Amino acid sequence: MAKATKTSASMQDVKVKASLANKHDILVAAIADLDTMIEAEREYLEYLKNWNRSFFEEAGLEADELDVMNRRYIDCLEWEEIAELLYWSKRHVQRLHGYALEKLVTRWHTMTRGFCDIV
Repeated sequence: MAKATKTSASMQDVKVKASLANKHDILVAAIADLDTMIEAEREYLEYLKNWNRSFFEEAGLEADELDVMNRRYIDCLEWEEIAELLYWSKRHVQRLHGYALEKLVTRWHTMTRGFCDIV
């Protein structure tokens, strides 16, 4: 990680013969840079998951609606998977999703009402 300097991006246009050791260092730096970028992306995705989870919980959703929203948007499950896990029909899962969306839209408008006046 100490060699992570975005070398791979800055070295693309350089036409210099490099030794095997130098190519190795460049490759190690590129891998370290990618690892850093992946970790930052993971942290951001975790932040978004937590924000969505809090938003869902504060929106006044029923337990079943909350379960559907978490499984769909936090766990990234398909409708069929959610229905199978909860022993409901796909149609019922989608109906609960619709009810939850209506409540979330209302919650969002409530949260942003004062914001639009400020800006």
